[in-house]
Amino acid sequence: TPMRRWKWYKRIVKGIGKRKFAHAIVPRGETKPIGMHMVSFTSGYRSAGFFVALHDRSWWGQKVVEEIRREVVDVIFRSGLADRICCQVAARNMPSVFNYRKLGFRHVGTFHNSQKDAGTGELSDVVFFELAPDWVCEVLSPSTAGFDRVKKLPIYAEHGVSHAWLVD
Repeated sequence: TPMRRWKWYKRIVKGIGKRKFAHAIVPRGETKPIGMHMVSFTSGYRSAGFFVALHDRSWWGQKVVEEIRREVVDVIFRSGLADRICCQVAARNMPSVFNYRKLGFRHVGTFHNSQKDAGTGELSDVVFFELAPDWVCEVLSPSTAGFDRVKKLPIYAEHGVSHAWLVD
């Protein structure tokens, strides 16, 4: 049997280890959650993934998801734990597709007929997006200068970072 909504929230609003976090979305002045978001950091790849979900349809189209996505992206990059963010969304969810594009994410792939709609059972496409910072600044030290110049610069280029500053 599926978990009831409140039991689900109680389970996920706590930090899940040190690399995965989930939070309820509660409007100011209210106590009842209208949705949730989850962020997970991948060690080794310095990437993060996240999703935002609103179960209260009266909040759909109110720019709540866009506001939360913008804040989550800012927190992820400020944390210093990730150099890129990867997300996915059902292709039929056009507001989310446009929202990711507006936030600067680029389309990096599509899985065709790979997600089943819970309500209708129909298969739909899943669209993948990625966001890397526009620029990075590396402060070189004698012990890491070679690694920073030879290994990191091609990785930044591969992920769409348009400017890399090396401070020697």
